[in-house]
Amino acid sequence: MSVVLRVSGIVAVGVVLGACQVQKSSNPLSPSVAGPIPGVAITTPALSVPLTGARIDSAKQPITLTVDNASTSGVRPLSYRFEVASDAAFASIVTLQEGISPDPSGKTSFRISTALPDRTYFWRARAQDGANTGSFAGPFSFTVFTPVVFQPPVLASPAEGEVVSSLTPRLVINNAARSGPATTVQYAIALYAEVLAHQALLRTWTIAETPGAQTTFDVPAGVLQYGKQYFWFAFAVDPTVQGPYSNPRSFRTPDTPGGGGGGGGGGGGGG
Repeated sequence: MSVVLRVSGIVAVGVVLGACQVQKSSNPLSPSVAGPIPGVAITTPALSVPLTGARIDSAKQPITLTVDNASTSGVRPLSYRFEVASDAAFASIVTLQEGISPDPSGKTSFRISTALPDRTYFWRARAQDGANTGSFAGPFSFTVFTPVVFQPPVLASPAEGEVVSSLTPRLVINNAARSGPATTVQYAIALYAEVLAHQALLRTWTIAETPGAQTTFDVPAGVLQYGKQYFWFAFAVDPTVQGPYSNPRSFRTPDTPGGGGGGGGGGGGGG
């Protein structure tokens, strides 16, 4: 009798274990399913925003990363993992988030919870279903920067309405005040003939800022004529931003060679 009971007990335990194993392998939606599930393919999400190489004003944070949704041949629901790193190899992860459910619109986003300091970052994403994992999309980069803010430059010379002494007068600009990390600063100069109107635009130049208080530019020979009135203005630019225009000024050229008033010291040649 006791032998029969022990055999029955073994059979009963075997039935229970067998039932558990059948449940695991036959229900792909089970949270405890053993993965990966053969035959399931998960596509790679397409990185959308920000585009690679994007420059993001540090004031426009937090930043939102967006992908075009991936697809799966399986029945398990997908979720996304987003990673942001300070290097292209993702050895230094700045922030990551997983378990993000796909948005039914076809695009899924992750909003970075904190503001990032100025530098270049790399981001990527992949889809996963808890049993199978898709591939990461090739990383995109973006740069967080604090833009420079320029004030309008002040035109120093010639004085308003001044009659210059030659056809190659020196234009003097008081360098524009600015805030933020200005790098390569230049000035755009626009020269108009007779009236300050688009159709009267005569010439434009872009010149490098001279370190210090002022930047100068000598109008090249062959541009101006005798006995004419001209208008000009300037503005500062760097690789990321254009500053506001200065107030315009006018000057006159002498009526004849050697004629005309004082000031506006002539310089030879072009800048």
